[in-house]
This record gives sequence, C-alpha cells and structure tokens, in this order.
Amino acid sequence: GTNVTITANIYPGADLNATPIGSFVVNPNNATPEITTAIPVGTHLLRYTYTDQCGNSDFSDYLFTVEDRTAPVAICEDGLNIGISSGSSSTTGLPTGFAVLTPENIDNGSYDDCSGVTLSIARVNAANVALEVYDQELILTCADLGTVRVGLRVEDAAGNVNFCWLDVLVEDKNAPVCIPPSPVTLSCIEYNAALPADITETTIEERNAVFGA
Repeated sequence: GTNVTITANIYPGADLNATPIGSFVVNPNNATPEITTAIPVGTHLLRYTYTDQCGNSDFSDYLFTVEDRTAPVAICEDGLNIGISSGSSSTTGLPTGFAVLTPENIDNGSYDDCSGVTLSIARVNAANVALEVYDQELILTCADLGTVRVGLRVEDAAGNVNFCWLDVLVEDKNAPVCIPPSPVTLSCIEYNAALPADITETTIEERNAVFGA
C-alpha cells in the first residue's frame, strides 16, 4: 500500500558483502520503471527491501544476469598508403621487397562499451568477404602493387564481432638498384673480332655472349 516504502539494492556478483549499487526507491503505484546506474556484466543479486510506517521490514532476493550481446564499434581509417620495401636487409642493405600491415595501421579508434577489443586483419574481396583467415599481420609484396582491399575484425571480451573495411594503396617508392658487371679488358684484336663497329646496335644477348654472361 501507500504506507510501505520499497527500496532496491543490487549486489555485484551476488556478494552480500560487496558494496551495493543503490539504493533506489521503488514506487509501485505508477507505471514508470525505475532506472538504475550502470550495472556491469555478470550475475548479480537484486534485493527489494520493504518497510512499513511502523518500522517493520522484510526483503526478497532475486538473481539476474547482465550479458553483453552488443557488438563493438569498428572504425577504420578513411584510406591508407603504404610503401613496399620500406626496410632493408641486414646483410645486403638492399630493399626487402615487402611491407607488413597490422590491424593498428588501419584502426581508427574501434571500441566496446563493456570491455577492451581484439583486432585482426585480412584481405577481402569487393563484397568484403575475407579471402584468408583474419590474423595479426598482412604481408604485402610487389605482387600487391595497386589497391588492396582490407578488412578489420573487432572482437570484444564476450565474443561479439564487428567489421570495417578500407582500400589500401600499395606503392613502390624505392629506386631500383643498379649493380655493374665486373671490369673487362679487351685487346684491339678481341674488340675488332667480337664487337660491331657501332656497339649501340648490339642486343643484350649478343653482349652477354661476348662477355661470357
């Protein structure tokens, strides 16, 4: 009745020794639901305590579970350019001929309201269907020069998943390496016998034959 006061407390993890969330005053005489503050994911105990105007009180306990069924928010960069051969070999100093693309390179602040997120990356087709297993890195080689479509997979701690996609422009910004042949000594007799009068007319095959390549 109107002479009874009802309050609600929520004990996280159903632990009565924990600091409760609440109290919240419950009004049974209107159709407006009471609103609590944020309740974490997990199983909790809801205790209704009712007290009359003489100070008599009692309570009822109810277990309830909060589940995270909302997918995280996946946010990709608007676009990305990446250069092939951005590193070099430790032994030869020459370009390595590949680049490594990680989820962090294309992530632009993906998040979840209840937990952290795990990121992974994969090549996708024009319909955004993965062409390979989502993983922690993507190796780009000279065969990928041009536009490569990439997907970012975002998973929260509850296993909810979301995706976003973007086109990555793969470029070759490194100059080629020219390695000259070893010095060759020719006598005038060898020159006249082996080379034409105009050396610019020779083909690569003819020059290789002359120099023993």
